[in-house]
Amino acid sequence: MVCPRDLTLSHAPQSYIVYQLCPGKDSGVIMQISISNSIRRVIDFKQLRVFSGNHSGGVKDKYKMTRLKCVLVTILSSTILFLLLLISLMATQCPRTHHFCPDDWIGFQKKCYYFSKEEGDWNSSRHDCITRGADLTIIDTTKEMDFLKRYKCTADHWIGLEITENQTLQWVHGTMSKIWFPVRGNEKCAYLDNDGAATARCYTDRKWICRMQMH
Repeated sequence: MVCPRDLTLSHAPQSYIVYQLCPGKDSGVIMQISISNSIRRVIDFKQLRVFSGNHSGGVKDKYKMTRLKCVLVTILSSTILFLLLLISLMATQCPRTHHFCPDDWIGFQKKCYYFSKEEGDWNSSRHDCITRGADLTIIDTTKEMDFLKRYKCTADHWIGLEITENQTLQWVHGTMSKIWFPVRGNEKCAYLDNDGAATARCYTDRKWICRMQMH
C-alpha cells in the first residue's frame, strides 16, 4: 500500500533552463522552468514507500495510488507538450540565413571567390568576372590575403588593382578601400603571387580571381 504522507523532498525546487540555438547567433536563455515542491512531491517516485501488512484501508489506498499515477501522467504529458511547443516556436523565430556560392566558387567570410583555370590578359579577365556577376577581387584584410594565397596555389592571378594615369593605385570600380600592402613594380595592372602583389603589363596572360558577395 502507498502512504503519500511519508513522501520527502528537498527544499530547493527543480529548475530546467531552455536555450535558443540559432545558426550564426549567440545562444540565449529563453525561459527557466521550475517545478515546485508540491509537484515534486507527486513526481518523486523513488521516495514513495510501499508497506506490507494488514491495513483496513487497503482498497482506499490502492484507489489513491491509481489517482496519483493518473495525476503524474497528466503532469508529465503536459510538461512535454509545453516544451515541444516552446521549442517549435523558438525554431520559427530563428533567422533563416541561407548563404551560398555558385558551383566552382569558394566561400570565405560571406564572399564568393572564383579562381580561373584558364589564362587571359587583365581586361579579358575582368570582363569574365563581370559576366559572372562579380569583378576582379579586391583585398580588404590580411586574412583575405592569406586565403587568396592559399587557394591560388603557385600560379600568379590577376586582381582588381591598377595604377591610374597619375601613378596612384586604385581598386576596380573606384572602390575606396585602403591599399594596405606593398605593391611591387611600376606597370599598370596588378596580380597576386606567392610574395604578395606586383604589377605587370596588362596584355600578359595570367589566371585571375573574381569576387562577389555571398547570396
